[in-house]
Amino acid sequence: MTDEVSSHVTTPNILVLSPNAQQEYENLRNYLLLRFQKPYTAPKIITLIASGVTFLAKVKTVDGPEKKQLVLQAIRDVITQVNLDDETKNELLLVVDTFGDNAIEELVKLGKDMYTFAQEKCKKCCIL
Repeated sequence: MTDEVSSHVTTPNILVLSPNAQQEYENLRNYLLLRFQKPYTAPKIITLIASGVTFLAKVKTVDGPEKKQLVLQAIRDVITQVNLDDETKNELLLVVDTFGDNAIEELVKLGKDMYTFAQEKCKKCCIL
């Protein structure tokens, strides 16, 4: 285990939730716990982030920044709750802390159609 990974995990983050957010957080955490399946890898964490964003997309009682914190904390809790060795747990938590914020921002932009993709005509040879 590297020093960077081993020193990453500290005391659990304390998330102060509005009354509206508390029930949403519980629902989200339970949902993500069901979705988090082996193999436990970094790409699975990004998929879990996308699932969390999708899950909270229609919630109107919680604002955007609080939704982001709900997703990130719920994923941290799920990782901590699942039976993993310390090295894997620390690596996955590092992925959440390193990429989680930006992943959520980009997923929200995608959801709001803030990106345009070039649509070029495909040649017949490319069509299966």
